[in-house]
Amino acid sequence: MYEKNKERQLVSSVISFILLLLMCVGIYIASSCSRDDGPGSWEVSFESNGGAAVASQEVAHGAPANAPPPPLRDGFTFGGWYRDPSLNEAHDFTVTVTGDLELHAKWDPILFTISFESNGGAAVASQEVAHGTLAKAPPPPLRDGFTFGGWYRDPSLNKAHDFTVTVTGDLELHAKWDMVAPVLHTVSFKSNGGGAVPSQEVAHGTLAKAPPSPLREGFTFGGWYRDPSLNKAHDFTVAVTGDLELHAKWDMVAPVLHTVSFKSNGGGAVTSQEVAHGAPANAPPPPLRDGFTFGGWYRDPSLNKAHDFTVAVTGDLELHAKWDMVAPVLHTVSFKSNGGGAVPSQEVAHGAPANAPPPPLRDGFTFGGWYRDPSLNKAHDFTVAVTGDLELHAKWDMVAPVLHTVSFKSNGGGAVPSQEVVHGAPANAPPPPLREGFTFGGWYRDPSLNKAHDFTVAVTGDLELHAKWGFFVPDANFRAAIKARIPDAFDENDLMDTAHGDVVGRRSFDVRDSGIASLRGIEHFTDLESLNCSGNNLTELEISDNTNLRSLNCMSNDIVELNLSSNLALISLNCSVNKLTELNVSKNTDLVNLTCNDNRLINVDLRGMRRIDNLLLAPCLSFVEGSNDNNINPISTLKIHESLKNRTEIINAKQRSCVSGGLTIATYSVSNESKFDYTLVCSSYDPKSKNCLN
Repeated sequence: MYEKNKERQLVSSVISFILLLLMCVGIYIASSCSRDDGPGSWEVSFESNGGAAVASQEVAHGAPANAPPPPLRDGFTFGGWYRDPSLNEAHDFTVTVTGDLELHAKWDPILFTISFESNGGAAVASQEVAHGTLAKAPPPPLRDGFTFGGWYRDPSLNKAHDFTVTVTGDLELHAKWDMVAPVLHTVSFKSNGGGAVPSQEVAHGTLAKAPPSPLREGFTFGGWYRDPSLNKAHDFTVAVTGDLELHAKWDMVAPVLHTVSFKSNGGGAVTSQEVAHGAPANAPPPPLRDGFTFGGWYRDPSLNKAHDFTVAVTGDLELHAKWDMVAPVLHTVSFKSNGGGAVPSQEVAHGAPANAPPPPLRDGFTFGGWYRDPSLNKAHDFTVAVTGDLELHAKWDMVAPVLHTVSFKSNGGGAVPSQEVVHGAPANAPPPPLREGFTFGGWYRDPSLNKAHDFTVAVTGDLELHAKWGFFVPDANFRAAIKARIPDAFDENDLMDTAHGDVVGRRSFDVRDSGIASLRGIEHFTDLESLNCSGNNLTELEISDNTNLRSLNCMSNDIVELNLSSNLALISLNCSVNKLTELNVSKNTDLVNLTCNDNRLINVDLRGMRRIDNLLLAPCLSFVEGSNDNNINPISTLKIHESLKNRTEIINAKQRSCVSGGLTIATYSVSNESKFDYTLVCSSYDPKSKNCLN
């Protein structure tokens, strides 16, 4: 019984313990569930590790923290937030927060480059230095002939660098050098019988330069040696560290032979010689030459420098024989040309042949050779030796006469018939052809009219002659004005070349106030675009050939009529102060500027002017009401283009000074149209009724 009770107590105790344990576990679980499942927040703090402070955050359980703006730290770049102080685990701001969290800032130092410009010294490696730290002074570089003077912050070497100062940016340092006087050594050369070699001054530790090899006859140069015994050859790649004397080595060679040859210049042949270098040549026996005596051997073909056979030979040599002529026996060979051109006689040495002269010429004949007798029976052989005076006679064979055609190109003048001229005879000068408006200037042998033909010269072939024409400018003042501008346009006869490039190609001509009474000749200035002939004595002006004319100023003359029907390019016209009674510009459709005041205009036709920029047609600048000058009449008919109706280009200044029964049209431009009191636009104006006649 007792055992059973004891067993029951034990079971009861175990059950109680289990229940107590389960209750504790439940309490713990309840407590945990209450923290996880209930509303709560966590603190996220930031350790900036030397950077600017960053505020902590209260983050709801299960939400991610917000990435704050990167903090700042001098000399560093921000490298992110890490979950551990050792900066091994980067924090992901998209991950939810489930407990208090401290994040740690990572920093990367800013590196600056320190470079070194050694300025001719040995290269120095650059350094990477963190912001705020010190650069290390490198070992001083080396430079021959200089001592190192330190590193400087500027190329001008004014500001020395202090290596105890912290680095805050990229930096280039420049080496300073102080030159030291070099130690010089003398290197001399003993040529040992060869040509002299100048010594050298060589800086300590540098190389001597190998001089050009000296020369010595009969030897070849074997190099330079450091000892007189010629046992130790010098190496020119080894630095010189003291004064040095070098000695030439020579190797004897086989004797050099030179050829001495002899040019006998017409004498007997002379055998050449082989002569050892430095030995003299042997004088050969004198050669022979008929009619000459031998004058010696010379070293030059011009026979100016005689050779001395006691002088050593040092190279190949060619000697030339000199000859003195023995006075020869001369015979005269004369030539009778029998009507042909003269042939000079010859002086021929006895036994030598005469030279055949060029065949003479004779019109109408061919040359048949030279004969020894006047009867022309025995022809002369020019290979036969002459042994006495000789007279030779020309033989001729008659031929039909040769005719040449001389034709005449009159270049716009009347036709001139050609001529048949016998070879050698001159052509006849034909009567001068005629060409209206031009003066004949002669016949020329070339189309360019540069070479005048001389009719006294014989004709020897077909010939084409070209007429030259010039224009005589009748007005002396106009002629002088042209000459002042184009002096080479006139020939020696005072004729103007109308094809001259500066005549046909001239664009502008200003001859104002020149006393000109006639502009005859202006028609040849076909490219003329601007003409100013104002202030002259002109009574007429013919410009119908000047079709390119764009601007014409002919004011202050006595012109009574002006035909502009061919000047369709005209833009500007000033014909004021003349004696015009009519003005017709109906065909001048480009005309926009017209000044024609102070004339005697009665009829004016402006229908060609579709646009007017400037217009002055006052019939009298000096005419006022009450004047007795009956030669000045008011405009009675004015015609304008239909396109100008209802516009203000035509002005009727009825209240101005020239109003006595007429119409005054004053200067007009769009900018000042408002100053006029009345406007009139009509095709035709009747001054009596003061009405437009449309």
